[in-house]
Amino acid sequence: MPIKATCKSCQRSYKVKEEMAGKKFNCKECGEVVRIPAPTATASAPRSASFAKRSEPARRSRQAVEEDFGDLAPAPRGRRSQPRSKPKPAEDDFGFDAAPLPPKRRRTKPPKRNLDRTPQRVRHTQPLSEWMLKGKQYSDRYEETEDWKLLLWAIAGVLMGLAFPVVSWYCGSHIYYAASSTSWPTTEATVLGTDITERLGGRRWNKSWRYTPHVLYAYQVDGEQYENDEISFSSYESRDPLDAEAVIAKYAVGTKHTLHYNSSNPAKSILEPGATNGTWLYLIFPFLCMLGPSLAYTHGLAFYYRINADLRAQFG
Repeated sequence: MPIKATCKSCQRSYKVKEEMAGKKFNCKECGEVVRIPAPTATASAPRSASFAKRSEPARRSRQAVEEDFGDLAPAPRGRRSQPRSKPKPAEDDFGFDAAPLPPKRRRTKPPKRNLDRTPQRVRHTQPLSEWMLKGKQYSDRYEETEDWKLLLWAIAGVLMGLAFPVVSWYCGSHIYYAASSTSWPTTEATVLGTDITERLGGRRWNKSWRYTPHVLYAYQVDGEQYENDEISFSSYESRDPLDAEAVIAKYAVGTKHTLHYNSSNPAKSILEPGATNGTWLYLIFPFLCMLGPSLAYTHGLAFYYRINADLRAQFG
């Protein structure tokens, strides 16, 4: 077993063989005489298990060093574990400790939108209210209708309900004047001029020309002169130009005819008094406006239910 010898002057250590015990040699570093101590029990102790596990290349390199330096080969130095240095805290431009970074938050995917609105996908923590149950029924009824169309129908229903009084007053007064015009006082009117206006009407795929006759006449009531062009309370507009020409031929320029005028307002007059089939059609408009609240109720509840279903599916 090799013996460890240390120079007392420069503290350099050497490893020599056991046969060199008790001998002396000069130190290569400072030249002082180094005495080789006698072998001790610890020196002759068996090698530790860690030293026995050295790799083969390491043992070969150690043997090569001993062959080159012989007994004066320096002892191998073990690696010293260096303490880990703590990282210095970050500083800003003014020398103060920087604020710590906030912890990273995990990104979560947003929940999928409840497009089919089936009860299985809607998370209800409480039972549906009466309004929600009715909204669900109307939503199932209008399943093929999109949300924005439901909203438009609801707004249209509200406007129709608000317009019901105005439309009812206008249509009712028109029918009343037409029905009571037969009892109005009469006077003689002279035709001043006639004309036929042409208008392209109808839908985009079914357009046609419309012809409307106009008759301008003058009359006197209590010494005052009035002019008007109302023939009847219903329109004479027709797709056939012969119908308009027949009316113009009936009321030729310069001819005189009997007309009825309103005693309370002589400016209102008519050549053909009485309510016709076209006049009674004005009753359709108030009935249509009466459907407005129903449309607003059903479509509004369906839209309300769908919006709530989407919000519950996203936020629970």
